[in-house]
Amino acid sequence: MQWGRTMRWNRSNKSYPRPLRWIVALYGPEVVPVSWAHVTGGRVSRGPRFRDARARLPAGEFTTFSIADADSYFDAAAAQGIQLRREDRRSLIAAAVQELAARAATIETGGADPLPRGTYEWGPDEELLEEVTDLVESPQAILGSFEQRYLDLPQSILTAVMKKHQRYFPVVAKPSGSDGASTLAPRFITIANADDLDHPAVVRQGNEGVIRARYADAEFFFRQDTAKPLDTFTERLDTLTFHAKLGSMLEKAARLQTLAPQIAQMLGSSEEEVETSRQAAALCKADLVTSMVVEMTSLQGAMGEIYALKSGEPPPVAQAIREHYLPRFDGDSIPKSAAGLALSLADKLDSLVGLFGVGVTPSGSADPFGLRRAALGS
Repeated sequence: MQWGRTMRWNRSNKSYPRPLRWIVALYGPEVVPVSWAHVTGGRVSRGPRFRDARARLPAGEFTTFSIADADSYFDAAAAQGIQLRREDRRSLIAAAVQELAARAATIETGGADPLPRGTYEWGPDEELLEEVTDLVESPQAILGSFEQRYLDLPQSILTAVMKKHQRYFPVVAKPSGSDGASTLAPRFITIANADDLDHPAVVRQGNEGVIRARYADAEFFFRQDTAKPLDTFTERLDTLTFHAKLGSMLEKAARLQTLAPQIAQMLGSSEEEVETSRQAAALCKADLVTSMVVEMTSLQGAMGEIYALKSGEPPPVAQAIREHYLPRFDGDSIPKSAAGLALSLADKLDSLVGLFGVGVTPSGSADPFGLRRAALGS
């Protein structure tokens, strides 16, 4: 079996994603006599690390449990609080997050201001749920809070910090009527890897301290970026290399200013839409050198739109800046505006033609420039 990243930990020089400490190898009730990396198979496994801490075991000692036969493996692990079946673990996490979000207004979280009455929920995020499912074995949901003042930051920043950096689930307030969008609440839900925490308040406070520091940084970056117009960042694109043979991101942006209007015309766009695509092309890569996007690359395009609006750019230009990265993955939304569509096509076609022209082609699973994604998105 092959992995992208492996470790070596003893004189056997074998590699594995993590140091291998024990092997359970059973065929029915019989132990399979297998040995690998100087570790011999048996029927004894170890419990979760949090149980070792709870038992106050000295260093080098561990809680263990014996497995009678292969059929009883799942039941033996469940008795230790380990949810082995991935689908069960995923469903358990989703239900716990949903239940905790619904009770967010009734749960005290330290000294945080209480939430106003209303209906609260978590914004389902399949990608985040899938990732968290693979990070824990004994999930327990914990509700945390952060200061109300951070809600002055754009919601995309707040949720990106929660999801990308901390793997937290945001809590949102549902609008009372049928109209209106959900608004972010100053709460989050984290999944601890322990089925029965002795001190959940300590875990909550630790996570609150981390998110507070993250948001303080984001607040500083946002204030620093918005102190000057978006177009002032364009010159710094000369310091970002797109490809050694294709020049800098500034040169790529210059090519897009020519390509995007031409494509917009080919799509039958109006003169106004053609001009919008040209203006957006001039600014579409500027946010790459802002402090916020340097810190969180997943916000490219989204921050470009926000900063463009704060700089006084027309809303259609700002929208096209965000849309030119779409679609980012299979099933993602596509640009809704003609200018955004033209700029998206120009960006992807420039990358495809340019990189194939200098001999940079995908090979096997290696596709560092995302050319397959660009081709599908075109």
